[in-house]
Amino acid sequence: MTNRGSSVRLQRSLRMRVSAACAMSFLGVVAVVCLAMPRAYEEQARAAFDQQALTVARTLSFLREHPGATEGHDVIEEWLHSEPLFLSAAITTADGTPVERWPMNAAAPAVPTGRPSVTRLTDSHVAFHPMVTAEGRPLVVSVRLSSDTLAKDLENVRWLFASLFLFTSVVFYLLSLYLTRTILNPIEEIGRAAMDLADGEPNVHVPTTGDREIDDLGAFIKKLGENRRHSRVMENPLELLNRSRRQRGVPGTNAARGTEEK
Repeated sequence: MTNRGSSVRLQRSLRMRVSAACAMSFLGVVAVVCLAMPRAYEEQARAAFDQQALTVARTLSFLREHPGATEGHDVIEEWLHSEPLFLSAAITTADGTPVERWPMNAAAPAVPTGRPSVTRLTDSHVAFHPMVTAEGRPLVVSVRLSSDTLAKDLENVRWLFASLFLFTSVVFYLLSLYLTRTILNPIEEIGRAAMDLADGEPNVHVPTTGDREIDDLGAFIKKLGENRRHSRVMENPLELLNRSRRQRGVPGTNAARGTEEK
């Protein structure tokens, strides 16, 4: 009974180790695919959008610092509206007083800054860039771009990684099912056959899986059962000896006579 209990514990331990390995691998893939990669992509996409807004603000700052590069306010407004994500732009003083605005009725952001920066709002990003007029007057250029396209892209990416998570879950489920049916279950059946053989039962059933290593082990257990059956049907060696002596006319030993009398 002790040996049988030990065997059961070993079988459960093997199943537990396989299950733990599959679970740990699955959690590792989930951590990478569903947590790290989406977050990294989101940060990269937001950083690229911030850089795009800063580029527009830097270009507007250059155009206003060099009036000869354009023909006036209308040309700059036309250029700004050619940007698909453009919402508004403004040039303000250090205290936030608007000097120029595109379009004219746009509200100037009340976040003046002395260095290039980006403020992320719910539906837009506002880029700030300092500039200095020909008279040496410090101003701040602000450009507001819509982040609706960015939000849609991030939503599509989330759905993509959710699909990858579902696909990964199915793959790991099928993998664990395959390991259970092709390795664990046959090993447990072979273990039960070995315990029956150890308990004295020579007629044992050993499964055939098609895997060489497992089938070799099963064949060994089956061979032991066959040897056990042959040993049970063999005659007593002492009886064979007495029969041989009788056939040659040699009297048997006292022990043999006692055995024959019995």
